[in-house]
Amino acid sequence: MSESQTGKKLTNEHKNNISKSIRGLCRSNESKEKYSISAKKRWENENDLRRDKLIERNKSYKGMLFWNDGQTQIRSIECPGINWKRGRLKKSGI
Repeated sequence: MSESQTGKKLTNEHKNNISKSIRGLCRSNESKEKYSISAKKRWENENDLRRDKLIERNKSYKGMLFWNDGQTQIRSIECPGINWKRGRLKKSGI
């Protein structure tokens, strides 16, 4: 098949059509606009869901403080015991 095509010249129109099909640029401006609008709506909906999840999660931690005993840390409203100090554990260097 390649031998039968050897030496044949493609027209500029044919080259442009091949280029467009490879790059996926065959969409009209109208379809590009529709895609853009739907993508923006989808992104807004996802952001709303993320925001709602964060708000809900943060409600459960309201008023809680970090406490540590030198080895472990927890979140609690009140001190869990005598040997516990307020604050997070320091991260150890790697």
